[in-house]
Amino acid sequence: MKTLKLDFEIEAVDKIVGLTGLLECRVSESVKYSGTRWVTQPIPRDAKGKGGVSITQDAGLTEGGRTVRGTVTAASLATAQAWAIQQRMFLGVDADGNGYRLPEEMETDYEFVPRTDGVAVVVAGGEAEINVRLWRVSFTFGEILPNYPAAPS
Repeated sequence: MKTLKLDFEIEAVDKIVGLTGLLECRVSESVKYSGTRWVTQPIPRDAKGKGGVSITQDAGLTEGGRTVRGTVTAASLATAQAWAIQQRMFLGVDADGNGYRLPEEMETDYEFVPRTDGVAVVVAGGEAEINVRLWRVSFTFGEILPNYPAAPS
């Protein structure tokens, strides 16, 4: 007589409801300091093939900048977007009070309930509801800082 063994595992997953806060978030900041703009001037060789060594010259100041990137996951799109927008606080100004913001980028990722037809429908309030289990928003904010020297060491 043969024995047959079957093991079953069931996982029930549904929309996340009842949570108004964040599920997961992270932010990173990248800073580029202003510094000397070095320019290389090529020098031609003479008729005998001698010389031709380039000359490097100081041509002013190269601009600095800051980029803030991150992701946030929440049970509602409004909560995720609100937290992402708060991260603009990382942006600032340079030593002369200047800061030139670059166009912002935001990407919304819909995670659906497994084994159902994923349908994201935005309703009048701006919140999509059908089958969306959670929302993930990725963002990038950047700025140009013309005179942003590194802190003295």
